[in-house]
Amino acid sequence: MQSGELAYEGEARQRSLLDLSLLNALSLDWEKALFVSIMVLAAISRFWDLGARALHHDESLHAVYSYYLYTGRGYVHDPLLHGTFIYHFNALIYFLFGASDASARYAPAFLGTLTVGLPYLLRRQMGRLAALLACGLLLISPSFLYFGRFIREDAHVAFFTLAMFVCIWRYLDERRPVYLYILSGLLALSFNTKETTYLVMAVWGLFFFVWTGPELLALFKRERHFGGPADVLLLLGTLTLTQLGGFAIIYRRLQGRPIDAYPTPEEYRFLAVVFVLLLAVAALIGTRWRARVWLTAAGVFFAVFTIFFTTMFSNPAGFITGAVGGLVYWLAQQEVRRGGQPWYYYLLLLPLYEYLLLAFALPGIAYFLVKRRPFTSFLVFWFAGALVLFSWAGEKMPWLILQLGLPLALLAAMALAAVLQSQRWRDLARARALLVGAAVVLLVVGLALSNMPRPTAAGLSDLQSQNLWLRWLLMVGLLAALAYLVLRVAERLGLRRSLGTLAVGSLVVLVPLTVHTGVQAAFVNGDIATEMIVYTQTTPDVVNVMQDIERVAVRTGQGKNLKVAYDSDVSWPFEWYLRDWPGRVFIGTGSPPTDAAVVIVGLENNHDAQVRPLLAGNYVSQRYRLRWWFPEDYRTVAEWLRAITPEAQRATLPADSSGFGFLDILRASLRSDARTRLWRYFLYREPLDPLGSTDFVLYVRKDLVGGAWMPAQAATAAGVGQDPYANKTTDIAPSRTIAALPGAGTLNDPKGVAPAPDGGLYVLDSGNDRVVRLAADGQVLAQWGSRGKEPGQFDEPWGIAVDGQGNVYVSDTWNYRVQKFDASGRFLLQWGSFADARGQPGSSPGLFYGPRGLAVDREGNVLVVDTGNKRVQKFSPDGAFISQFGTFGAGDGQLNEPVGIALDAQGSIYLADTWNQRIQKFGPDYNYLAQWDVPSWSSEGVANKPYLAVDAVGNVYASDPEGQRLLKFANTGELLAVWGANQGQMPLYLPLGLAVDGQGNLYVADSGNNRVVVYPTPK
Repeated sequence: MQSGELAYEGEARQRSLLDLSLLNALSLDWEKALFVSIMVLAAISRFWDLGARALHHDESLHAVYSYYLYTGRGYVHDPLLHGTFIYHFNALIYFLFGASDASARYAPAFLGTLTVGLPYLLRRQMGRLAALLACGLLLISPSFLYFGRFIREDAHVAFFTLAMFVCIWRYLDERRPVYLYILSGLLALSFNTKETTYLVMAVWGLFFFVWTGPELLALFKRERHFGGPADVLLLLGTLTLTQLGGFAIIYRRLQGRPIDAYPTPEEYRFLAVVFVLLLAVAALIGTRWRARVWLTAAGVFFAVFTIFFTTMFSNPAGFITGAVGGLVYWLAQQEVRRGGQPWYYYLLLLPLYEYLLLAFALPGIAYFLVKRRPFTSFLVFWFAGALVLFSWAGEKMPWLILQLGLPLALLAAMALAAVLQSQRWRDLARARALLVGAAVVLLVVGLALSNMPRPTAAGLSDLQSQNLWLRWLLMVGLLAALAYLVLRVAERLGLRRSLGTLAVGSLVVLVPLTVHTGVQAAFVNGDIATEMIVYTQTTPDVVNVMQDIERVAVRTGQGKNLKVAYDSDVSWPFEWYLRDWPGRVFIGTGSPPTDAAVVIVGLENNHDAQVRPLLAGNYVSQRYRLRWWFPEDYRTVAEWLRAITPEAQRATLPADSSGFGFLDILRASLRSDARTRLWRYFLYREPLDPLGSTDFVLYVRKDLVGGAWMPAQAATAAGVGQDPYANKTTDIAPSRTIAALPGAGTLNDPKGVAPAPDGGLYVLDSGNDRVVRLAADGQVLAQWGSRGKEPGQFDEPWGIAVDGQGNVYVSDTWNYRVQKFDASGRFLLQWGSFADARGQPGSSPGLFYGPRGLAVDREGNVLVVDTGNKRVQKFSPDGAFISQFGTFGAGDGQLNEPVGIALDAQGSIYLADTWNQRIQKFGPDYNYLAQWDVPSWSSEGVANKPYLAVDAVGNVYASDPEGQRLLKFANTGELLAVWGANQGQMPLYLPLGLAVDGQGNLYVADSGNNRVVVYPTPK
């Protein structure tokens, strides 16, 4: 090799990228360093511990269909599940990283991280500081953090929307067609993701139409030189026009017919013709505008659109279902109004989570409207239009807050940057102005949090009143001193800098508070529906149940071949959790296989009531929560007033709140006790009312329940499944049954019975949320009640009793109260509301957690079994609290899930202590007397709620719901008789409430058979 060649080789090596200095190549300055830091924090916060939370119902749908695509089963576009991009992207992630709860959420985490960084590409339009601030605000935004860890389409479409926004403004600045081509691809991806794209395009299109105005007329003249805004409008408008064919389905409304979510084949053919016509119009306009640019952009759009909607060309029909079917389904859903949220829903959600953005964006809007720059005007129009359209749309859900948060974050960043850049920091430091600004904000927050009653409030002692006066004087003194300090600093700085100082002080306070809110929502309460933004969520019970099933699978040696049957109520999310279990069996609404090791059945459609008789003999059961949801106490005035009123005072609320106006609601909300409840929710997410839930029952074969690692043979040898009452079983025929009610339909899940003084009968028809009064001959004398929370309405009542005057008491279980009626059903009074006393003695007197059994003593006082609070409470006939007894535990006199209650002639109290599997006997003064075991009450299932009755000679009758039978004891605990199961043509099924009349007849609420069974005096 010649020396010249060696010299040349050395020069080439010096010029190699590998020889360059890394720091020089990066050119890292403070701006880039801050941006990189924000992106690192965004990635950490989005990807950290993604698999810790159970998959939400919708998440499981997306995860499962992505899994099917990944495993080769393909995917056929279904408008119910929105677009198809999410499934393709997730399938790719499964291919790279495997399928798990965490990897199912990698896509939103990845795109959510990129969304945080996108404002950095708008430095020229926003300014360098504002762009960095926008990235920071999106980083800590609770909404973007939570949904950036959530596999719905919303993090995806938020990224596409903001990326399109970047392309638009980069094109307007640089006029490079490449941005239009990228914009077209992003628009196709957005339509491939979710139908909210239509609303975004409506807002953006209207803005550009107003902006370009007369310029569009040039389209029909010889001159065709358009400005940038007109280019954007023509491109977005023509491409969006091709997606509007589904609107033609509106002809059904013009004919007076509802819009079906899924068009018929004939309708699809009609809509396809409309699509072709719209495509032709769009092509005519686009080619007249700029033929080469439009054809290229349209080619990009339809290439992306076709690839994803046809699932890589494996489903050609997906093109037309994507082009028109998604819009038709979305239009049909607007009539359904899923979620049923009020028009002001986002006006509640935004201040609750995005108060930092609002604090700066709202003043900024006023400032930007005066300045009237196109960029900021567009942001203001975008936010206002999105707020109006999404509030108007029939379906309002918390995840749609991202569409409002995007323009809000950019506006807040620009407003904050304007404030920060207008300050002279040295002057502010000398005046200690920043400390004053922060002090003002903290004082305002402190005043809002304070709960000091007025010194003149009723019920205060002289010492308490004096103490309050001193506290009020101290507060006024602090306010006066601070006001003086603020005025002095404001005089020195001037108005503009004073307002800037206040803004910076607000930032110092609100940023940590926002971080706290985001961490609570995404990490602390991510699977707990105390967060309004969580809305509804799969409970941790589902993950725990899957761990139990996996232990059974290992212990039996069958592994994932273990036969696990599950129904349609629980299919989501169990379809995901059992995705790779060959032994899984989906039973829909049918019966499970008799050899299944595990059966999972939901309660929502009463399927458990159909399945239980088939499983009761060979399985044990346990109830769990499937999904729980945020208590929506904001929908009506009555619900709001009830929610902000302390439990002990809710009985005093007016029955009719229709006359309440805005000022009345405001005054009620500003009461010190209401303010405390609201602030405790804001800071600690303590809900105003209990969470709602829908539940499921897990059945495990009895030979597999002896412990996680106990061999099945040992469980059987230990006597699991043996009937302790087999040798006492007899056959007692009923004297009559009551199911059909003349003129009043049929019974539905009756849970309680109570004899009337005139020889008739009251039936608590719980499935119909009503009370029915029957004459001795079975004729219906009266009926009252319906589903609801108002006086005279019920929510699954579980207990009924009648006093000597014929007044009727009902334990309205899930309204957490007792209601009193006269014999004709006229509402008299109510008392009680929710409190979780956690089994502690003396806590929350007069309040309830799932009250059930009722009894009336000789003085007319009412004893209420407060099941969830593990106690019995005693009230006067007018609802005044008298006393209580019982605490949580298994010792003498302690209780665990008490349900049924009965009194004998001497006033002794018998109590069904269900989960302690015993009946306890107490004296009239609550002193413990005796107990005896009821081993058949072994289940903690929802239907295993036994009731008691006592006859004239002191015999005690108990229902054994899941044993499908009745038990008769002497008052000493000796078992006398067992009957009801597998006897006659129609044996008992989930018998619950019991009552004995004056003639010794035993009435049984045979809930599973939807009837009342009457037995003569059992021997």
